[in-house]
Amino acid sequence: MNGIMVLTAYIGPKFIKMKKLLLSAIAVTAALTSLQAQFYVIEETGPVSGYAWDGTGTTIMASPNNDVYSSIQTLPFSWTYYGQTVTQYIASDNGYITFETGATTSYSANTAIPSTAGPNNAIYAAWDDLNLIGAGTPDVIKSWTYGTMPNRTHVIQWHSVNQNAVTNSYLYAAILIHESGDFDIVIPWAQGTSGSFTIGCEDATGADGIEIDGSPNYALPSSGSDPVDDLVFHFLSGTQPAVDPKLSSAIIPGFASPSGSRNITGKVQNLGANTLSSFDITWTDGSITKTYTVNNSLASGASYEFEHPDQVTVAAGATSNIEVSVVAANDANSANNTISGDVDGFVFVPHKVVVGEEATGTWCGWCPRGMVGMEYMEETYEDDWIGIAVHNNDPMENATYDAWMGGKISGYPSGLVDRKADIDPSSASLEAAFNVDINEFGVANIEVLPLIDENDEVEIRVRFHFATDWSDDVRVAVIIAEDGLTGTSNDWRQTNYYSYQSQNLPLEGAGFNWQAEPSYVTGVTYNDVGRELLTDVDGDNDIIEAPFSENQVLNITLDKFTWNSDYDMDNSTIIVMLIDDSSDEIINAGESHLKDLEIVEQNGVTYYIIDGDTFQLWDGTDLVPTGMANVKPVDLNVKVYPNPSNGLINVELSEAAEVVLLDMAGRVVARSNIFGTTNIVQFNGQILDAGVYNVVIKTESVTQTERVTIIK
Repeated sequence: MNGIMVLTAYIGPKFIKMKKLLLSAIAVTAALTSLQAQFYVIEETGPVSGYAWDGTGTTIMASPNNDVYSSIQTLPFSWTYYGQTVTQYIASDNGYITFETGATTSYSANTAIPSTAGPNNAIYAAWDDLNLIGAGTPDVIKSWTYGTMPNRTHVIQWHSVNQNAVTNSYLYAAILIHESGDFDIVIPWAQGTSGSFTIGCEDATGADGIEIDGSPNYALPSSGSDPVDDLVFHFLSGTQPAVDPKLSSAIIPGFASPSGSRNITGKVQNLGANTLSSFDITWTDGSITKTYTVNNSLASGASYEFEHPDQVTVAAGATSNIEVSVVAANDANSANNTISGDVDGFVFVPHKVVVGEEATGTWCGWCPRGMVGMEYMEETYEDDWIGIAVHNNDPMENATYDAWMGGKISGYPSGLVDRKADIDPSSASLEAAFNVDINEFGVANIEVLPLIDENDEVEIRVRFHFATDWSDDVRVAVIIAEDGLTGTSNDWRQTNYYSYQSQNLPLEGAGFNWQAEPSYVTGVTYNDVGRELLTDVDGDNDIIEAPFSENQVLNITLDKFTWNSDYDMDNSTIIVMLIDDSSDEIINAGESHLKDLEIVEQNGVTYYIIDGDTFQLWDGTDLVPTGMANVKPVDLNVKVYPNPSNGLINVELSEAAEVVLLDMAGRVVARSNIFGTTNIVQFNGQILDAGVYNVVIKTESVTQTERVTIIK
């Protein structure tokens, strides 16, 4: 079977369809070998306007076929290639076309180009020993044309073809010939291929040509069907100018506030023949202009990613058109220098958090890829990312969550980002989806405060602060996720298709080099596991109710519940999602670990002691630090000295107590006790970093917090 490999696996009472998706990451670079009539620049990923890999074109070669040419195909327009007019071509199953329509040998052994050896007068989309074996989705070469004169594009696509030397591999590759004179090579989908391709083009003599750096051993990065991770090579016709910086991309935040927003980021590519020693990146809203000078040597064909240091500011309720440009002296082509976009102003910009949900199971041999992808996102994007692993048919399964996930995906492994379309959970696919969603407006800040008392009663407080008027119905979902799960029985072993015992494909992360591990891996630690749903998995619609007004704050407290002792509270996280009721997509989210809560009554006032800090319930809703309320919960006659300290810290008290020293992140850095026979403990501040620390003193009836500063 070729193309998209579908396995049907019997898992307990369920039949599961699994699409084989084999991911490896690769950086893309380029080298120019000739500038006579063609030159090129690489767009690493991204969709091409008008093109879709699953086009319903005309089949010009069907399966089964191997090492043959198609019949002669006619272009829908006259086209100039290396200075010669061409109107017809033939396509080889081995990943290229040639304009030598009388050629008879379809070359399977790819070489470096240019080369006088055949084939010549060719464009190489993914030249290697490929075949159409008569199975799969199906495996064909197709062609079609889109657009209107004089901007038509003719597509030749290798559709789910197999790489001869590699079992279970498949790829899609396309040549897009533009009536304007340029052409693109697109790799929209590739899985499990080995690094042995030639990508490029050459003239009729084989004396002049261009190949992508790495050819003839170019490694196609594995990717999925989503256009966001398409690999695109642009080949430009004409004469290369000496100076030609191009603003390849600019991410202009669609929203800002009077105090700013995220920075403008983007990429500049040097399409000129000369090295750029410096250039300016500017943005303007028509009244002010901000300029950032880049003193960076940018070679011909190279790219530079930038982040402009000046944030865009827009008044609430206003809209500004922001124009971003790259500027260099003696630029021969200013048409590719500028990108613009509208920015809407709000009272503040909410902190957007993207949620990824991974469909996985210990039985799933390709699922280590998702485990690696989730770890990568957690480590790379920290506070901007929340990951949840939804397990199927293993000891970590939550049946309700699993059943819901099963209705959203096409197979295992899969993933959802902000509950949009089903994607592959690889690092590249998750990151591509994240980069889109992180730029969406989060509507409201979400702060989560889960409190657990000495009786293991949990009270979850959530604060929603809306940045804009909002009238659409919303739902709120609350989920417990847990890290650090392990087990010793066989159903805790992670099946591993990346193993040398099976596919021998590279994959590293989540604590393992999976290629070097056996087919079943023991000792795996599972993180981000979706353990319990505290609401409906789709969210409840009665926790908060629209409409909401700009700058409105809602403080809600969920019903108390007793903590399940099966979950490690130190490794568990409470996740809250705000969900659009009409689209079912996640608008924004927040999370927090559990906070220890002690409630103290003192002189008729109730105080909340949360992880050592004392708060008062203010106006019946907000928990406010006692300093803001100008009260002290207790007075144990504690002395903490010297303060500030650059050596020993003394804590003096006249009664028995436990004394804990916490850093400002709430971590315990030292602990001691005062007994009835002593009245002082000492901490060595010399071994601690400079900063402010909380000294928490706890007696039988009272807990009190004092602050101490360590200086160096």
